[in-house]
Amino acid sequence: MGGMSEPEPARGLRRGTELLLEAVALMAAAERDGDYSVADRAAALLRQALAITPEGAPQRLHHLSALGRVYRDQFRHLGRRAALQAAIDAHRGSLASTPPGDPQRAFRLFNLATVLSDRYELLDDVAALDESIRLLDEAVLADAGGAPLPVPARINLGQRLRDRWHRRGDPTDLDRAVEVLAAAADPGAALMYAMVITERYTERRTPADLDAAIEANRAAVAVAGSLPKDLADLADLARIGLAALLGQRYEDSHAPADLDGAIFAYRTAVDAAAGADRAGLRRALGGLLASRYELHRHRGDLTESLRLLRTAVAATDEPVTRALLLRDLGHVLHRHHTGLLGLDTLRECHDLLAEAERLLPAGHPERPHLLRDLGEARRELADAAGEPELLEPAVATLRAAVAAAADSPLLPQSLSNLGVALQALFAHTQDLATLTEAVAVLRRALEAAPPGHPDRLLVLTNYGAALNRRVDLAVEGMTDATPKAGGPARIGADGHPPPPELERDAQTAVTLLREAAELARHEADEERAPVVHILALALLLRHQLTGDLADVDESVDLLRDVRAALPPFPPDGHRLYIDALAPTATLPEGSSWPRLWWCPTGLLTLLPLHAAAPMEGRDGVLDRVVPSYTASLRALRRARDAAPAGGGPITSALVVGMPRTPGLADLPAVAREEGVVRRYLPQVTSLTGPAATPQAVLAALPRQPVVHLCCHGTQRLDAPTEGRLVLSGGPLQVRDLWRPAGTAAALAVLSACETVRGGAALADEALTLGTAFQLAGFRHVIGALWSISDALAAQLSAEFYARLAVPGGIDPERAAPALHHAVRRLRAVLPGRPDLWAGYVHIGP
Repeated sequence: MGGMSEPEPARGLRRGTELLLEAVALMAAAERDGDYSVADRAAALLRQALAITPEGAPQRLHHLSALGRVYRDQFRHLGRRAALQAAIDAHRGSLASTPPGDPQRAFRLFNLATVLSDRYELLDDVAALDESIRLLDEAVLADAGGAPLPVPARINLGQRLRDRWHRRGDPTDLDRAVEVLAAAADPGAALMYAMVITERYTERRTPADLDAAIEANRAAVAVAGSLPKDLADLADLARIGLAALLGQRYEDSHAPADLDGAIFAYRTAVDAAAGADRAGLRRALGGLLASRYELHRHRGDLTESLRLLRTAVAATDEPVTRALLLRDLGHVLHRHHTGLLGLDTLRECHDLLAEAERLLPAGHPERPHLLRDLGEARRELADAAGEPELLEPAVATLRAAVAAAADSPLLPQSLSNLGVALQALFAHTQDLATLTEAVAVLRRALEAAPPGHPDRLLVLTNYGAALNRRVDLAVEGMTDATPKAGGPARIGADGHPPPPELERDAQTAVTLLREAAELARHEADEERAPVVHILALALLLRHQLTGDLADVDESVDLLRDVRAALPPFPPDGHRLYIDALAPTATLPEGSSWPRLWWCPTGLLTLLPLHAAAPMEGRDGVLDRVVPSYTASLRALRRARDAAPAGGGPITSALVVGMPRTPGLADLPAVAREEGVVRRYLPQVTSLTGPAATPQAVLAALPRQPVVHLCCHGTQRLDAPTEGRLVLSGGPLQVRDLWRPAGTAAALAVLSACETVRGGAALADEALTLGTAFQLAGFRHVIGALWSISDALAAQLSAEFYARLAVPGGIDPERAAPALHHAVRRLRAVLPGRPDLWAGYVHIGP
């Protein structure tokens, strides 16, 4: 009996399955070998399988799905765009015949959604995007019901939801993307989740999203080694994202662990990056290292920060990127120039920022920061280098910074910086309109920094200081040249009370600075102290207007509290400073001594800083250096520039003497001091007794290279410009010597009381009779900090001029070492009486 023949339908199903398996094997080899030319053969086999498989047979759906995948490979790997639509049609046909609840439905939803996603990416077909998301949403729900949906479906859904959020801005799409990807346990999903949660944090800035984004990026970095090569770029993004997010959380919370983590993450990212990407990473890492240096003061962090930024600058030619790198490098140098090379670093900072300003286009969001830093660098350079010509450019730059920051959070700080620069310009020009503008600008800054604003402390302090300066100038102009005994309760040259606007300024300054001091209570003591000092000055100025002694008491209490809060001076701390002046002990006679210039301000002008020494009697400043004083670096530079052109000895001098002054003690040694001067200078003009009037002295000064004054003198602490020498017929005051006389002179010896004693009311420079003579053109000035002995003054004069003597006259360029020698000789005779020898000082180069 012959065998039964196989029915035609059964034979078609079997043969179709064989063709399917052959096609699947071909595509597996293609994926393994990368040779997709076999896709045409696979597609033909599957079309043949469909042709012989009966309609309604479930195998047809498998053939359609496989054919759709082959068409997609033709699109992706062979570049056949028409194959994409064929793939969509095949998958759509397969899905259409797969009812809900079928175990294969989730897979077929995913397949169709994937090729629709391809169509969206190819043609920007938004309808295809929407359908893809709808299908993937259904696939995820089917997966939740138990179907074994592959993880790529969640990744695809999260990515498409993210795409639609970017297009339409619907926050529900972003939230759904976060939700879908958070539930996918897969390295690829971890990378995509890190991306979308980071974007949601960037969009909403919530602390919870920041924490979640950090953990997501950290997890993505941890699995980066197991990812395929096509996801390497996403792994690099995760490293950079982790670093940036940790840096952001440090800015928010100031947790040192976040700063350390960000630095570690950026270092890893720099090592993994290549080409232009490294410049931006070096920029970010350099900034964070600078922040950690400010936190811990580890020198290596600052060194590495500067190295990274310099390397990035050197490797970058693109104008905007280079400008940003120059700005960051200049910013770090600006903040820390005093701990680097000082003035040289400040000059480098200025040049870098100036180049950045030329490169960065107008309207760039970083331009307000750049202009602020450049303006501040110019202002500081003007002061540190004694170059007041930089003040006008500094003000112009800071005006531009204010304009650029008009709508940004940087406005209060920019206005405050402009106000400070205008004050510095006023100090140089004495143009009251400039000071008035400074006050107006700082008032605007205060309006832009309401309570709670991070810059309010800075603005309050600078505004209060500007008002103090305006009140101080007004008080100085109103005060009598010779106050009456006891002084009036309220000042005024004509006995009338001060104008209301002056009292208003004084009251406003106190109010602002009280608030600033309260805010500063939460700052470090070193940062709080300057604020309290400015408040104390405001109280003293208000006392001068009102006569209210409570202001004086409060000022004293504030200063005592600040001093008590500061860390105690180390028991052996003086050695740090004295040893820094000169490393060796007392030098032998004839050796070249090191030089040191003191530049005290405010109350420090009252102290004999040059006489500092250990309490137990070991070597002090006078045993290490030749000390001098200067009112400012600018004044010292001016004195140096005024060096006499000729090299010969000085042969002439003016001697001014007041052996008798009504109401004051006689000075019998005047004649001895004049004799000393005549011993060493052959041409001496003498104005003594009734001939020594202020008018005669001022008229004679421009014609003399040397002046020696022997008379009484005094200094007012509350009004330094009223310090005076008592001459015949009236005083010679600081204000009389305020402007330069126009001629360079060599030496002024002020053998009188308190001729270099400063005042408490001036915070910038030590304004005394001695410094006034220096400003009037005398290159070297000798004076006294306090009342001195008439007899000892004559003895010191003899020692001093003997050291100046050269054949034919004297050499005033020896003034500093000559006084140093004379004071040390006097100290040797009276070692326990610094009140008799420590008061003599040299001002000049």
